[in-house]
Amino acid sequence: MPKTGTGDLFELIKSLTPQEKIYFKTSYSSVVGHPPVHIRLFDILNGQSVYNEKLSRKILEISNLRYANVKRYLYRSIMQSIRSYHRSKRYKSKIREMFDDYDILYNKNLYSQAEKILSKAIRLALKYDLHIQAIEGYRNYYHLKIESADVKWIRLHVKDLFLDIENTVQKLSNLTQYLKNESQIIMFLSRYSDVVRSKDAKAEFQRMKTNFRGLKKESQALSDEGRMRYNFQRGVISYLDKQPRKSIDFFKAAKRIFEEDEGRIKQSFKGYLNLISNIFSSGIGLLSYEELKNILIDMDGFSKYWVPENFEAISSYYTNLLYLHIYYKRYNETIRLINEIIEWLEKSKKEKFDRNMLYIHYYLATCYFFNERYEDSLLWMNKIINKSKPDHSEHIYSTLKIVNIIIHLELGSDNDFLGSIIKSVRRYFLKNKTAFNTEMILLKFFHQITRRSYNDSELLIEFKKLQLEIETVFEKSGEEWAYKEFDYLFWIEHKIKRLEV
Repeated sequence: MPKTGTGDLFELIKSLTPQEKIYFKTSYSSVVGHPPVHIRLFDILNGQSVYNEKLSRKILEISNLRYANVKRYLYRSIMQSIRSYHRSKRYKSKIREMFDDYDILYNKNLYSQAEKILSKAIRLALKYDLHIQAIEGYRNYYHLKIESADVKWIRLHVKDLFLDIENTVQKLSNLTQYLKNESQIIMFLSRYSDVVRSKDAKAEFQRMKTNFRGLKKESQALSDEGRMRYNFQRGVISYLDKQPRKSIDFFKAAKRIFEEDEGRIKQSFKGYLNLISNIFSSGIGLLSYEELKNILIDMDGFSKYWVPENFEAISSYYTNLLYLHIYYKRYNETIRLINEIIEWLEKSKKEKFDRNMLYIHYYLATCYFFNERYEDSLLWMNKIINKSKPDHSEHIYSTLKIVNIIIHLELGSDNDFLGSIIKSVRRYFLKNKTAFNTEMILLKFFHQITRRSYNDSELLIEFKKLQLEIETVFEKSGEEWAYKEFDYLFWIEHKIKRLEV
């Protein structure tokens, strides 16, 4: 019997949507004879913000051994409930049920009814690229016609059936190659924000684009869902290749295919939200502030309608909304938004510090910074620094090391303290060899102005020199990523204006 880890049950319960929790408790209450201790444990863990096994046992007043058995039983019951809740939504499950119905009707010699069910199952399998299930359906269809002694069908259509099987096998082969190439692209994209700091990033991107060209042939044999994935990947490639208009067109093509089937949205709301988010990202710098805001309003409306209280959906919306204000430098409009996000974070009680949490914290720190609330900015920056680093977040962590120094400069921190931070960051960049030229120029500048005291006139001269140097470097290819997460030039310009006054 599989063991339930120390916090596995707690994490499972916390991951349930409100609808899944209601379904579990409703289903459970209909089962007679089960001890109430399992439901009591469910309610106790559901009410905890942090897992506390000792407190749970104390409330239940049961032994360690019984508590372990209750946990295992509750875990299995929840998983069974989730399977039941989602079974009707998954196409594989639907097809499996159709095959089961076919077997029942076939064994009762109800061949006409069995044929109707089987034909429907095959059509559904082909629609969603479930080629293995389609081949199984074709095989059953062949046996059905042989068993029912349908001589006329065998004479006229058996060759067509085997041709359909051969075509399906070819589609399966194409799909396998498609998914193989697609997986390589996805692996690249998942770490792209870190890859941009690599000296070999450009060559790796070109190799990835070459692999992608091989997808087009395979994608032609795919269903609507396959073409949707193809358009999505093509949109991502175009975005990274600095072709935002083409990127938006591909994402919108994928979105149209998605919207043709409401069931597909229900089954993969994350994919649909990801599409909207990518249309937004591609539109940054191309579309107006109002056009981008409308995209996010649609995204927010979808999240509330389809996936209420889903952390990933809402965090994606808030992350994009913060970045929209940051990109268009509408910092004075972010204070109300910041308060709304902080209130939501407190209510959500999210414990795992993943990439969503990382970017929300970082953008909150950035908005506070450009509203000249430096202590609040440092507070949110420290929340990131004190947490473990999520996977594939090297780029943002490298950026925040520079921003952290800038915050301390604005706070007027002691030069000796600043010097130690600068020295540590410089060692980090030299060791990892990931710094942009912009960041090394800034580190050199920070080192210079913290070695002795400068008056305002002297600082003004130094900042103007820095501005000229940064503007020159900014024109170079690849350096634009250094400014993606923090507008150094805007900060320098703002600093110069203050020093001039």
